[in-house]
Amino acid sequence: MLFRSGPALFNRVLVRYDGSGTISYHWSAVKVEEASAPGADVVEVSTGNHLLQIDATDPADYLRNISIVPEPLVPDFDNGETFTPVWLDRMKEVGVLRFANWTGPMDVGAPRWADRPLQTDRSWTVSGFPWTAAIDLCNRLQVHPWINVPLLADDNYVRELATAFRDTLDPSLVVLVEHADRIWDPQMRRQPEAEAESFALLGDAPDALLQWHAAQTAAICDIFKTVVFADAPHRVRCVLSLPEDATAAAETALACPDFVAQESGRVPCAEHGFDVLAISAAFDGCLGDEAHMDQIRPWFADSDGGLTRGMEQLADGRHLSGCTGDVASREAVYRGFAELAADRGLSLYAFEGGQHVTAVGTPLQEDPDVIAFHLALNRDGRMRDRYLEHFDVWQRAGGRLFVHFGDAGIPGKYGSWGALESIVQDTSPKWEALMEFAATPIWWSD
Repeated sequence: MLFRSGPALFNRVLVRYDGSGTISYHWSAVKVEEASAPGADVVEVSTGNHLLQIDATDPADYLRNISIVPEPLVPDFDNGETFTPVWLDRMKEVGVLRFANWTGPMDVGAPRWADRPLQTDRSWTVSGFPWTAAIDLCNRLQVHPWINVPLLADDNYVRELATAFRDTLDPSLVVLVEHADRIWDPQMRRQPEAEAESFALLGDAPDALLQWHAAQTAAICDIFKTVVFADAPHRVRCVLSLPEDATAAAETALACPDFVAQESGRVPCAEHGFDVLAISAAFDGCLGDEAHMDQIRPWFADSDGGLTRGMEQLADGRHLSGCTGDVASREAVYRGFAELAADRGLSLYAFEGGQHVTAVGTPLQEDPDVIAFHLALNRDGRMRDRYLEHFDVWQRAGGRLFVHFGDAGIPGKYGSWGALESIVQDTSPKWEALMEFAATPIWWSD
């Protein structure tokens, strides 16, 4: 059994269990013998992976009902609390939670409703976060849920999912509904399945994958809006997510002409109750690109390790020619999608966004100098300015709701995705910018 702890949140956990047997702890977990008792082990942990291993068990009284709870949270756990209170407190300022693949399964087979994650599952990191828990969380925080219907979910799954939200989500909240998550991204494990499905339906038609994705979104939207929420369609926002580097392909997806042509009477996908066109809204200044690294490396010898030039590059791209990943350059991209959305009566949202300063997916992610540079940029106080400038660009271009990619996460060679590095970190430049932006009066009317 694997478990992880975050920095500064706790350094000891209480492991409780019923039955007879022998449990041992390995890697970054060490049992505190003098503080432990039968059925209740106190274990010291540090940041990283921890292993709980069952070495022996009595078949007549087998080990069972194992719980692992941070020591400070034992009273909350015993009182039935599902979520870490300090995290709930941090999340009370947000307006929307996008669950993405929290609620899986996003990467295994065609999901059946009978196999969905349940509250009673031994772990929510194996098959996913239960929909019931997601609804409860949103009701408690009074935030709108943004959900991702799993790839290849059948009509029954979609109906049952919609019914669960209709019947148990606070009626004052709106559910945003999206098909899968970035199926066009080769780094997503199920992208080949999506490609195969689109080819089976549309062959080698132009932008077949995005047309198929739009058609799946249309089918999901029909079930949510015209079947399950037929008496209250205003409680649903149907979202078509698309890659932010393909405006022409976006037009094809919205119209889905090859899908429409397959059956008489079909209408363009966007006419199936779509409300939102959503894209990723990120900036990186090309600071993780292999093509520019020969220009960037000399910056590391600057007195500040290149941070000033890095921040300038993030702001307006002044140091690297041919780069359009800086904040200032993003406006034209966002404006193009905002106009495309407005032409069809849709809103432009960001399904994820923020900084993307990382070399993840390239050999540079193993380069210690590059990693250190990227980590330092993410922690630099001027990142707050870049975020606020980016939000201004987004708003000025016509963007509306903006969902940041990640609340908290340990930074490293794979990226610094969290606004905070731990849920108990007091603040950060990114968090400060997000809280300031969250306090901005909503400037749209939908």
